[in-house]
This record gives sequence, C-alpha cells and structure tokens, in this order.
Amino acid sequence: SWGSILGIMYSQRYPENVSAYIGVGQVTDFAKGKLFSANKALKIAKEKKDIHSQELLTKSITHFKRASTIDAVALDSLNTMILETMHHLKCDGEMSAAKQMFTGITSPYMNLEDIKWFLKASNTHDIVKSQKPLINFMYYDFDVDGLKSEFQVPVYFVQGECDYITPTKMVEDYYNQIKAPSKRMITLTNAGHTPFLDDPDQFAKAVNSVLEK
Repeated sequence: SWGSILGIMYSQRYPENVSAYIGVGQVTDFAKGKLFSANKALKIAKEKKDIHSQELLTKSITHFKRASTIDAVALDSLNTMILETMHHLKCDGEMSAAKQMFTGITSPYMNLEDIKWFLKASNTHDIVKSQKPLINFMYYDFDVDGLKSEFQVPVYFVQGECDYITPTKMVEDYYNQIKAPSKRMITLTNAGHTPFLDDPDQFAKAVNSVLEK
C-alpha cells in the first residue's frame, strides 16, 4: 500500500517512464479508509451483539477521529481499532499473520537484518516511531483526490474483495472517477490486502491479463 502511493504519484509526474500502472492495495485516503472499515466492523459487532467489541471500536473510533496528525493519534487505541476491525472483516482466504511471518522468515531471500525489520514493522509503536514522517504522510497528507483525474498511461487496480486496509469500495469509487488510455479494475475473490499471498495463482492471472495488453 505504501508502494501504491509512490507508484501512482510517479505515474502522473513521469508518464514518459511508465508503460502502465498496476495498483495493488491502492491507498486512496488512508485515514478515511481506517474509519470506513472500523465503522463497518462496528455495524457487524452490533449485529452479533458483541458488546465488548462494540465498546472497543466505539472508543477507538472516537479517539482516531480527533487526530489530524500521527503525533495526535493514541497508538494503543489505533492498534485496538485495527485488530478489532480485522477480527470482524477478515475473510477465510486471507493468509494468517502467523503464516505470513513464517513465510517471510523461512524465505531463502530473507537475511537477519530483514527479519529484525520485519518484526519491528509488526509493532505499531515501533513502526510509527521509526518512520513517523512517512506514516504521517500516508495517513494525513496523501489523498488521491489531490492528483489529476486524468492519466497519460494505462491504469489498472488489482484488489482483494476483503481488503479493508485500503478498502476496495473506496478504490472502486476512485477508479470510476479517473480517465486513462486504458483502465480496468480487477477484484479477486476471497482475498484481502495481500492477494499475492492469499491466492498467488488468481493474482498472477489477473496481473498477466493486463500485462498481455
């Protein structure tokens, strides 16, 4: 998702260097996306009569709404909001956090420094502390509505239908607004924010279908 910010901005600024843009886990408005998903999770918690989850989500949503910079965010509350949101919205096809971690640390391409960073990046406090300017930019300074609505290169989005980190509904809304020489929105079934891990075959077919053009 962080890469999608860099990719879409680069595609507009330097179209002469880009053959096509493929956004995966596309960021539109990250802070609004967090609230969009948390409120959807809250609705489900109410339907399930899960009082404890309702209280946690209501409190964390209220705290998050008050912030306008990452410094003003109560990180423990944000972490609670994220965990409770995923608890209600995660689909069966998404790779578990434990399996993601195992896949990462057992990769032949992963070295000791990578593992240390991987573990650090899994902790909300550590990642915000070490990458605060980037995190603040992603949450509060970047918004695709600030970009031009017309692209000079083909634009494609590949999203998991259960992506509630960068909500697929928000990506669809943005997709419908833009103009490009060619554009296509591909939503992968039973996959989340990392569809290339959740269903590599389905993801590869989707990417190849646009690369063939």
